[in-house]
Amino acid sequence: MELARRGESSLRIAAEVLEESGLKVIETSRRITLGGVEAGEVDIIAEDPQGLRYAVEVKAGRAGVSDVRQAYVNALLLELKPMLVCKGLADEAAQAVAEKLGVKVLQLPDYYILLEGEELEYAVREAVADTLSKALAAASALGELAETLAQSQDMEEASRRAGCTPRELAAALSRLRREGKIPRKTSFKLLKLAAQITLLKSSLAERLSRIEEEIAEVKEALRKIQNEHS
Repeated sequence: MELARRGESSLRIAAEVLEESGLKVIETSRRITLGGVEAGEVDIIAEDPQGLRYAVEVKAGRAGVSDVRQAYVNALLLELKPMLVCKGLADEAAQAVAEKLGVKVLQLPDYYILLEGEELEYAVREAVADTLSKALAAASALGELAETLAQSQDMEEASRRAGCTPRELAAALSRLRREGKIPRKTSFKLLKLAAQITLLKSSLAERLSRIEEEIAEVKEALRKIQNEHS
């Protein structure tokens, strides 16, 4: 479902690029049927100011030979002109094939990213999940450093709280990295998050322990009451 939404947003952006280039979008996701059987799909049908219609294939990155061939075949099946919207052709072979088959290439600027709200949300979720995964992996390895890191804003402050030099603190963290206990590429912010998770887990564990003790006391009191009335 995520991939489907991401594909739809790419088509919307490509359609905007086509219209900015003077073409009119006639249809999107056009199915190709032969003898009642579905044989493929074309991303966009567009028309230029002279009335020529194109079967447009959209490629988020650079297009290779197979992409050029696909654009040509789909256009041929629909009896339209072939076009590719992409970040350019991948190599000289793709360029030669495009010229030979007459596939028009509309190149997106390097700074143009096929990215919309759904894709941005997806990317942010993936980044957050990755960060949390790394933080959780490091949380159990910080030990006595957890409280120091959680209360500090940077390495210098953390070293002061720990009563050591920044170099000594960095050496201790490097040792944990070498031992595989924390990720190798770990920023101070991620270590602080890991430390905060460690303290939170410790606090929750203490609270749960107290609750279990109170429940045990209540059970014991109830048992005594039952014994007195039996």
